[in-house]
Amino acid sequence: MSATPLKLEDALRFAGYTIDQADFEGTAIAVDSYGITGSIVVPPLRLSVLTWQRPGEPVPSDSFYLAALPLFNAAYQPILLSNILDRFANRRLSYDTPDDFGRAVRRWLNLNLGPMSTINRAYASTAIELPMTTQDATTDRTTGEKSRDAHSDFPQGVLSGNQDYASDATDQVSAGTDNTTYEGRMGVSVMALLAEQRASYLNVDAQVLDEFESLFLGVFDQDEAEYSEGLSWPGYGYGYGALGIAPGYC
Repeated sequence: MSATPLKLEDALRFAGYTIDQADFEGTAIAVDSYGITGSIVVPPLRLSVLTWQRPGEPVPSDSFYLAALPLFNAAYQPILLSNILDRFANRRLSYDTPDDFGRAVRRWLNLNLGPMSTINRAYASTAIELPMTTQDATTDRTTGEKSRDAHSDFPQGVLSGNQDYASDATDQVSAGTDNTTYEGRMGVSVMALLAEQRASYLNVDAQVLDEFESLFLGVFDQDEAEYSEGLSWPGYGYGYGALGIAPGYC
């Protein structure tokens, strides 16, 4: 029987990292990918960060590739990394060894944040400015009218095949362009548009964390479990918690 897998925090410590905290100044992170240009506004935050504790420079595998998440913009890496550390630092790896876990993380990142990433596209989509107007949506269009002035002395000038003849003719074309463009829908209230806009908002970080769950065990040790009363149950060992049973509730 294999040993109990390490917690993420312990695995990172053995690899040379500690989890510390740092203040992040608010900023606007630029988005210029997938045909989308805009920015994601990030307020000031206190983040969990990885701090290298050994001489020399770390290699990507030392942090299990978490220190270099392949995101749409490297400036957003600290925010997502902090969310991952805050949620999973005390969770046990779902692999027997840290090396197996590191390979699984790399595989997950390449699959979910790589060239075919839908997650990075979702991040980019959050930078789109959504319109808020009830005008009808129209597109540019060109309008025009044609007319012909013609008279005939004798049927000597061919105008169309062997049917129309005239001594001379003048074609007149008048054209105009209506290039007024509106976005929205006539007859829809602003409140209805606002409700649809709110429903379209995404919390992509939450989506990443939910999908990251597969890399960790779904059970807790007794000293890790917290119950609805806000209390933990230390000192009972690991047997109850591994089964998800709280002392006193057996």
